[in-house]
Amino acid sequence: SIRHVASSLLSSSTSERGIDMDPMWIELRSSPKLYLSAVRMTVGELVEKLLRTLSSNEEKTSVTFLNILGIFQEMADFLFSDHKRLNEALTTLKNIFVQHRLVGNPLTLSQILCTYTSLLIQMEAALESHDCLKDFINLLFDVIEKIKSESNHLLKMVACECLRELEMNYPGLLMVKVGHFYGMSLAENSCIHQSYLGLFATTLEHTVKDLVGRQRDTRDVHVHTDLLSYAEPLKPYFLPDSFNTPGTVLSQPSSTSVAQSDLGLDFQEVKKGVSYVLEHSHLMTPCYLVQVSQKLMACVQSSGLSPMIFKSLFLHYSSSMDIQLFHLVLLLKSVFNQDICDSDTEENKLKGRVQVLATHPSLSECSHLLTIQWLLDFPTSQLVNSSTDGQKEDATVRSLEPYALLPTVFDVPALISFKSKIFSLTTTWDGISLRDFLISLMKQVDYGIPGPPVVNLFRSLFTYITSGHQNTSEGDISQIILNVITSHPKFIPHAIDFISSINEVLPQSSIPLNLMAEFLQFLNSTNLDVVLANLHYHLVFLKHASSCPAINPLVILQVIKMMLMERSLCEEGDWEVGNAVLSICSMLLTAHSSNSGIFKDLANLLQVISQEYQDLDIRDRARFYHQLLLTVSIEKLSPMLLSASDTNSGGSKLSEIVQARISNHSYPSQPSVQTVSETFLHLSRLKQPCQGVYASRDEPEWDKDSLKVYFEKLKNNRKSHCAVTLNFKIHFEDRPAHVSKKIFAIVLSFTTAAPYHPCETVHIPHLTAQESFAASSSKVISVVFYPKEPIPATFNVSAVFATEDGVTCYTHLPPVEVLFEDLMHPAPEFAGVSPENLFWHLWKYIGDKQAPLGSSEGAECAVSAVNLKHDESSNDIIFKFLVPKRAEEKDDDYQKLLIFLPPRNHVLMRWTRDHVAIATDNWRLLPLVQSHLNTFTFES
Repeated sequence: SIRHVASSLLSSSTSERGIDMDPMWIELRSSPKLYLSAVRMTVGELVEKLLRTLSSNEEKTSVTFLNILGIFQEMADFLFSDHKRLNEALTTLKNIFVQHRLVGNPLTLSQILCTYTSLLIQMEAALESHDCLKDFINLLFDVIEKIKSESNHLLKMVACECLRELEMNYPGLLMVKVGHFYGMSLAENSCIHQSYLGLFATTLEHTVKDLVGRQRDTRDVHVHTDLLSYAEPLKPYFLPDSFNTPGTVLSQPSSTSVAQSDLGLDFQEVKKGVSYVLEHSHLMTPCYLVQVSQKLMACVQSSGLSPMIFKSLFLHYSSSMDIQLFHLVLLLKSVFNQDICDSDTEENKLKGRVQVLATHPSLSECSHLLTIQWLLDFPTSQLVNSSTDGQKEDATVRSLEPYALLPTVFDVPALISFKSKIFSLTTTWDGISLRDFLISLMKQVDYGIPGPPVVNLFRSLFTYITSGHQNTSEGDISQIILNVITSHPKFIPHAIDFISSINEVLPQSSIPLNLMAEFLQFLNSTNLDVVLANLHYHLVFLKHASSCPAINPLVILQVIKMMLMERSLCEEGDWEVGNAVLSICSMLLTAHSSNSGIFKDLANLLQVISQEYQDLDIRDRARFYHQLLLTVSIEKLSPMLLSASDTNSGGSKLSEIVQARISNHSYPSQPSVQTVSETFLHLSRLKQPCQGVYASRDEPEWDKDSLKVYFEKLKNNRKSHCAVTLNFKIHFEDRPAHVSKKIFAIVLSFTTAAPYHPCETVHIPHLTAQESFAASSSKVISVVFYPKEPIPATFNVSAVFATEDGVTCYTHLPPVEVLFEDLMHPAPEFAGVSPENLFWHLWKYIGDKQAPLGSSEGAECAVSAVNLKHDESSNDIIFKFLVPKRAEEKDDDYQKLLIFLPPRNHVLMRWTRDHVAIATDNWRLLPLVQSHLNTFTFES
């Protein structure tokens, strides 16, 4: 953000509206129109004020200057849509540059040149106003011509780049000055030498193309070819006559390549210029060298020069570890091919170098991926006459060194995917089999490592099988996957995804069927304990296999019957397991409806589930399927199950489907559990006093061992004293008419998001409306809460009950609260620890353990003081409420109280007339204690 802008942007006159530059960078860029509406400005007023800020003589920071220029570049379309406003901005920028050129900050001056160039190109001002373009080019020439000067290197470099940018956008604009650019690059020997070389190379490319195009069109042997001479002075600059509306002066589009030995032109000057730039290539950065080399390659192609001029550059960077420079080598190989790499030996060495880079540990992951792609698209002369792309790729892969491209345990997934693609492109790779290629991946999977290793393994297998190897490797792939899922059933979901993908891409492949059949045979023959140890994954596989019509359903039924023979499975009655088994049965009925041989075994299986499975919902559903199987014809049953499977996606209800499929009669159907939306059951809280321990009058001697014994026993017996028991009266209130006056088998559940252990459900045999209101026969229940932290909580209450009609209902009750006062207990009594003396020991312990004032170290213990504006009677009320049984034993000077907050914390309080000192071993309790004490102000 900009901090010193307000004074330099606008005058402080009340008649002018100022610009707050701090939010401007956010608001203007996010929504220019909303920003201008908020500050009540037009676009013209905003530009005018920004230009006035730039040109004012008031002191302003460089950051302000640069940010305003940045806005001009980023939002040129919005700010300068008016041609007049654009000309004003260009004139202002030029005047600022001329005025501050000798004394200004080079950084801000350079940014002015960049902004001017950006506006000329973005807004096409070069085409609309030739005078602005001509004056700006003369200004840039004036900057770059001062070669061998130690000052303003940055400004000269930026000026060269601006000219280069104009030349690239308007090809041929500066080609008449190519000789001057060549001379400047010869003379300039400073750190910005590469900018002059880049400007010269770009102009030379367009000059050569224009020369060849004019010679081809006119066949005029008198076309001027003395390119590097100074045909005219550098300044003043005049636009070429051919600079028309399209903005190009080339006589031929630059995209047209020519090979032109028959044109009769002498390109020695071009060769001289190209050679000079290549000789000084070591002075350029890698990125800049690649750009300049592409310009020179176009010059050589257009002029018909020998590509061997790049031979030294090609050989020099063939061994480079820099990805950009090596990419330049491959560009040269791709463009000139046999002309620059004239032997198979050199080509093989270059290919070997790419393989080294593909596996070199010092390169990044992105670089590895790029080099792998280079291998796939390697420009080789041996493939020129190949008939198809597949033959080219196969020949490329067979020419590689295979062991250098095998996956390793350190490869990222994307790199393994590329290597798998390379391996799958050929059928013969120096005797390396599929297992050899996957050995590093299979080693990790054998150890049961989840995540990327197993994903890469299945992805590699899928790539290989879908690349034309299904006829030769189906057996190997099936065996590999079978070994994986038999050893580690947790990878079965990956195998199912693999099977589904193969069925979609290769419907005729036998891998899915063979794999499912072999794994079912394994389940049928293996030990039952092994199957039950990973029951969830095996049921997932059985459900997928049951949907395949080609799989023998009797094998699936045999596996399920074997599972249900284990009595503990039915006795535990897990709903998820039962639901999975019933889903398999439904799938078998749907996919194998024409196979009548399974009906008897399936009916027996459903009968066993309906009789012995412990979960009531699973038994009901199994009984329902059993009745359908016995009473409904298969012609109606299979479509009905197919329709029922679409219920979750918006189809008809199951009851409606049964009615439509079985007969035309209407059978009333009720949901298994009805929801009662009205709240008619209430829990009324029975008040019970909080209890604390009154401390002894006299302070005992410090006994560290006694306190240590107390903490150890508190830790070892936590379960026995951390329970918070609350009593409630349950009764009817506003009972709905459809709910009977007597309900049975009431189950109350309590849930909360607070840090409490789960509460046990409360069971009530029955409840009637009459006895719920009678004081003598009212139902009182005790609910036990186990806090993890001593904080208040709100519990949501729900109830499930049965009516006199046998209908199971579900309803909500009003929430119940565990208050802070409910957590206040007397300290646990342990043998060898006096509760009366415990107050003093804990007070001293907390005082020693609390963090010193101003310390940054964390400490749980804390001592605090609270000033309460209570009179003496109020203090009596407070103490009587907290310790009702011991209130008469108070000290005349002050009163002392020890409160235990389960599961492990303590609060100690010492009263005077208007002051309460509080000590606790959990400083987070202090706000709760103070808030609780303040409530007595109103109650007193």
